[in-house]
Amino acid sequence: MHKYGADVSRRQYIALTAASAIGTVLEWYDYSVWTQLSPFLAKAFFPASESVALRQLNFWLVYAVGFLFRPLGSLFFGHLCDVVGRRVSLLATLIMMGTSTVLIGCLPTYAHIGIAAPVLLAVLRLLQGLAVGGELGTAVVFMHELAPPTAKTKGGCIVFMSVNAGIVFGILVAMIVNAAVPPEYMLLWGWRIPFLLAVFTATAGVVLRQHWREVLLMFWFETWSAANFYVFYGWLPSFLNTSLGFPLKLTLGMTLTNMSLTLSMIPIFAHLSDRGVPRMAATACIMAVAAASSVPMFLAISTNSLAAAWLMQLADLTLNASIFGFIPTIGNNLFPVHVRATGFNFVHTASQSWLGGLSPLIITALQLATGNTFFTTGIYLTVAAVISLCACAGLWRWYPATNRTPPEMQQAAEGLLPAASLQ
Repeated sequence: MHKYGADVSRRQYIALTAASAIGTVLEWYDYSVWTQLSPFLAKAFFPASESVALRQLNFWLVYAVGFLFRPLGSLFFGHLCDVVGRRVSLLATLIMMGTSTVLIGCLPTYAHIGIAAPVLLAVLRLLQGLAVGGELGTAVVFMHELAPPTAKTKGGCIVFMSVNAGIVFGILVAMIVNAAVPPEYMLLWGWRIPFLLAVFTATAGVVLRQHWREVLLMFWFETWSAANFYVFYGWLPSFLNTSLGFPLKLTLGMTLTNMSLTLSMIPIFAHLSDRGVPRMAATACIMAVAAASSVPMFLAISTNSLAAAWLMQLADLTLNASIFGFIPTIGNNLFPVHVRATGFNFVHTASQSWLGGLSPLIITALQLATGNTFFTTGIYLTVAAVISLCACAGLWRWYPATNRTPPEMQQAAEGLLPAASLQ
């Protein structure tokens, strides 16, 4: 017997706890956005002829609708939780909350449809109340049951910590939007942005609650390929021109030539993958080379030699091309078919955006903070390679299909087995 509740291992307990916590954070983000945007919602959904006090009264009346129906949500989803299962209930509440929040962001205002606007707002607020009423208690029960016998209270309190984190997240988003959008546009359309973002938070929550470990491992697996690509393809040519004084036509020609050469490398590594080369083993070797060579590469570039910069960029983008050749099959073999498009698309886009697209900003900030460009950039990419190497080891161990495609998956791809047999 395991020391964790519901007969789960330590690894499963951590994964399930993280998934549930993230889902709760995202759900309470949706719920908290309402109060943070109250001045704009009151003006958008109630007559301008009303006094400020009456408009606020009507707004908080609609707000109260959600609370009136929360106990009913707890009864319905609590019963669903006991009869059908904890995860089904949690997913249902997350989908209901996300859908109703997005629809609030799509509602026409009082100026467009009159009294129907606050009525529809109240209906969606009712659905939010049902969802939150069902989610909180179910999540507490789920976490309490999973927790070890000596940490039951700690397990349950994770849910309340997640509630606070979700509220903080909602406040931060509201503050950012309010600061970025001019006041005259906040009332027109700016208030809709945090609600419409629930499309992404709800989708992410559904995937993460079911497939937390796959998402996390794939995200960190792409750390180096994302960061390295945008450093060598995006940041380096600009740096060579603006900081080292290389002519723009030379840096553009260098990048054009190297990108064209490495373009042809991607299908070569994809072909090797299809021929049975163990992807994780090959990737581990590539990451090890990247970790060992990142600092020396930038020290070579620091010699102010265009030839050195040209060769280093070509070598590094070639390593990148090899990973890009493997990623499609790794991602497709990692996620189950019913969440494959959402899971792979989300994690790949997130890693390329947050880890890749932000890398030029990060290394420029490191340059300003340390006064050293080449060594700190090399260390940055070395750390990224080590993180990817660790994720590679996790994928290899827990998801062997990412290393070699199982025979049944290969046969289905070749039409020898029905695809439904893999679902």
